[in-house]
Amino acid sequence: MVARKVLKQAGKGLGSVPARYQNIKVAYVAKPWAIKAQFHPAEYKTIAVQHKVRPEQLLTLPVVCSEALEPNQIRKLQQRLQQLGYPIKISGQYDSATQQTLIQFQKDQQIAMGALTGETLRKLGLF
Repeated sequence: MVARKVLKQAGKGLGSVPARYQNIKVAYVAKPWAIKAQFHPAEYKTIAVQHKVRPEQLLTLPVVCSEALEPNQIRKLQQRLQQLGYPIKISGQYDSATQQTLIQFQKDQQIAMGALTGETLRKLGLF
């Protein structure tokens, strides 16, 4: 704590009327705060989608998240689809054209459609 003089009442009138002061205590920060941040790496998990085999039976399969794919992995997928005769532009982006071509491949192979599954990768020869 540090003591400091503060004006309590100013002097009034003509001549030399002294002002009155009082001492007050002022607190100060001896050590500033430190902000510490911790790095948390990204966490990934496999999600499962359900595929209707028959009206009364659902099949749960693990799938690859298309957002987690790198451009070179998507290019390999597109190149393989192109090699198999599917009309697709090799862009390195998992766009709607790539998804529609993949679904057509899955329909032709009679496998689970709509997502990039392990079975699809095996049929493409990529896994």
